[in-house]
Amino acid sequence: MESIQSFVATAPILDFNGLFKGAQNRSAANQSTLRVNITPSDERSLSSSDVVSDLRHLLKATYPEIAEDVQFIEEPPGPPVRATLVAKVLNEDEDVRNHFANALATYMDTREGVEDVHVQRDDATGRVVYTLNHDALREYGVTQSAVENMLTLMQSGIEVSEFSSARSNEYSPVILSLGYADRSAPSSIDTLYVRSGTGTLIPLSSVVDISYEERPSVVMLEDGLLTTYVTAEVENRSIVYVVIELMRGLITGDVPGYKVTDWGLFSLTLTDEDGEQVQLVWGGEWEMTLENFRDLGIAMGVALMLVYAVLVAQYNRFATPAFILVTVPLGLVGILWGFLVLDTVFGVYLTATALIGFIALIGLVVNNAIIYLEYVEQAQNEGAAFRDALVEAGRARLRPIVLTSFTTILGSLTIAGDPVWSGLAWAIVFGLSLSTVLTLVVYPTLLVFFTNKD
Repeated sequence: MESIQSFVATAPILDFNGLFKGAQNRSAANQSTLRVNITPSDERSLSSSDVVSDLRHLLKATYPEIAEDVQFIEEPPGPPVRATLVAKVLNEDEDVRNHFANALATYMDTREGVEDVHVQRDDATGRVVYTLNHDALREYGVTQSAVENMLTLMQSGIEVSEFSSARSNEYSPVILSLGYADRSAPSSIDTLYVRSGTGTLIPLSSVVDISYEERPSVVMLEDGLLTTYVTAEVENRSIVYVVIELMRGLITGDVPGYKVTDWGLFSLTLTDEDGEQVQLVWGGEWEMTLENFRDLGIAMGVALMLVYAVLVAQYNRFATPAFILVTVPLGLVGILWGFLVLDTVFGVYLTATALIGFIALIGLVVNNAIIYLEYVEQAQNEGAAFRDALVEAGRARLRPIVLTSFTTILGSLTIAGDPVWSGLAWAIVFGLSLSTVLTLVVYPTLLVFFTNKD
């Protein structure tokens, strides 16, 4: 640990991550934030995620009575979100909405890898209202500003001067405030006085009326709809597996009293025993993952069409480019099997950057097929039979294809340790490795099978 920054009853210094998590609202008297700056990664044996996990379990074991009120937030390697796992409960009735949110939070707390489950709502509380009695002000000859200054002194304090020294040019205000015993309760105004225009001390309670009312709760909206947020952090598991498990449990009725009437990847609609409908919309990293995979899937389709169009223009026919693009799924097979091994052994998940790697892989694996096909056509032009040309092309182009693929793989390994771009690196490594081997086997086989050449 390098240092700790503490913020008690005041909002922490706002950064991009804190902006998404609402850190600017953490200014209540019962709230505090500790920012722990740990040592650089090359000077410690544990990752930052391991440090957070150990602290979370240590707190639960040592101080279980306060563990539910403490949240551990790790700086994300990618774009920040409100929380790793976010469930947005939508319904116009606050009681219906909160009842399902509590049931969902209880169910989420039983799932493997789900930690720090929290229902984010602002319960209504009481507040004290001080009202000036204008008739009494006129009767006693007390000014309104004098009463307001006394109330400010009672609540927070008044700046009466400024401290300065020759050693420092910083602004240092001098604040006058009452002791805690003189301002701890609304009835403290019975012991405070305000001076009238004639110099007479008038009890503050003579010119101020006290009343009590319920402070309205904060309204949270999502697309204009009343919302209750259920948030949690995911530990040592992929958010994909956690949300799929939660959705399967909701659909099969693992949350008593609620039945799923409609569902999709982004949201579910549930009905309780009274017929009230509640909509559950997933947010956090799950929403970001779905949107990224959708957008990258569209980009992948566009890239395939553009590559096909370029190949058609190059060869002046439609069949040959189609055979070349068959090598693209071979790279995808390598990516899926590679990440299956990484997930099982090292806990490295298939991410959106891996799909970026697959898009980049489209051009790389096509190059291998083009190199092979160019030699086949060259051998045929010299009079070789088609099958003999295929065999000769495999022998002659084996070394160039392997060497170009190997250098690309080595270059990609340089970013394999980066927490954000490791997915791109491993996608290229696994996809290009398998496609290189299969291109020399599957591609000539397809050419023999689907062409009429002897």
